Amino acid sequence: MYVPYNDSLERELAGMRKSLLIVNRQQFGYHIDAYYYCKYLSEVFDITYVCWDYGRPPITLPDVRILYIPREGAKPVRYLRFLTAAIKQARRGCDICFLTYFPGCSAVKFAYLRGKHVFDIRTAEIAEHPGMRVLLDCLLKLEARFFENITVISPSLAKRLGLLGSKVHILPLGADVISSTKKKFDSLQLIYVGALHNRKIEDTVVGFHRFYRDFHNRIQCSYKIIGSGHANEENHLRQLVRRLNLQSVVEVLGPIPHDRLSPFFDASNVGVSYIPMTNFYDVQPPTKTFEYLLSGMAVIATSTTENMRVVNMKNGVLIDDNAKSFSSGLKKIYERKERLDSLSIRKEGQPYLWRSIVENNLRPYLEQL
Repeated sequence: MYVPYNDSLERELAGMRKSLLIVNRQQFGYHIDAYYYCKYLSEVFDITYVCWDYGRPPITLPDVRILYIPREGAKPVRYLRFLTAAIKQARRGCDICFLTYFPGCSAVKFAYLRGKHVFDIRTAEIAEHPGMRVLLDCLLKLEARFFENITVISPSLAKRLGLLGSKVHILPLGADVISSTKKKFDSLQLIYVGALHNRKIEDTVVGFHRFYRDFHNRIQCSYKIIGSGHANEENHLRQLVRRLNLQSVVEVLGPIPHDRLSPFFDASNVGVSYIPMTNFYDVQPPTKTFEYLLSGMAVIATSTTENMRVVNMKNGVLIDDNAKSFSSGLKKIYERKERLDSLSIRKEGQPYLWRSIVENNLRPYLEQL
């Protein structure tokens, strides 16, 4: 179904604007990057967004048409349904077709050769099986050959995929301000927001326990973990918290919608950006790091290539991906707490605001195609 324009004047003005078709398998509003592209580009582009319908509560923007594709049936059937819908929508005519990569998306370009096409890469393959990762990354690189315009989330990912040259444009990850409160560092109130699956978050609980054991008489501290995982990962973390007798200071809260995170960010002053240091996670810029910085928090972050670009002694600490290093990192933040300044940390994060990225990077890029 479509979510149409409500204002007739907007419909008239749309004829004066370039039309932008965004094809993304994620339901509208649940892929943060695409949501903010639409939010800030809809001021200058006539946007249609094609996506799966995962049955989640619908999120809309007033000037964005949304075409939901049902997911009923076996995987090959629903995949072809999605691809066919994207091709049909492209053939209706658009000035720019922005394809957030999925296997086979190049078929949309071959089916509609008019207009400009952008091949957007937000992530490399992160499948657990190394052979599957290699195979799917090879498919991505093969399809990228068919496009003259490629956007990639980070220079390190572009390098890893061998996508260099003038046709590659770096379109970085951004974030929005979730908390505007000024943080004080006379206590350490930790928060982790993100996926739990394959993230080794249990290391952070053990590391927190070591720090708490040695420092709880010197400084008040707590840790909130927000996110979901596969199988019983939340329960395993809760069981670990009980085994370590941390129930009074560590909470595993499960998933919380993005638009309800503000109170938790308001009450926290240390953000945990704990990403396993593997070659496939190393090149992924973490949204959570930017969200913490823009909320004025100090960040304790694993030393991935992308975290090392933004985390420094003024705004946090870099660690290895193990419990001992996490504990040592907390100790460093404790020792530097008098020198941490929430307003300076927030100011340093300003270039990563979504509005800034869309208006200063993506919009000029699309307008010159």
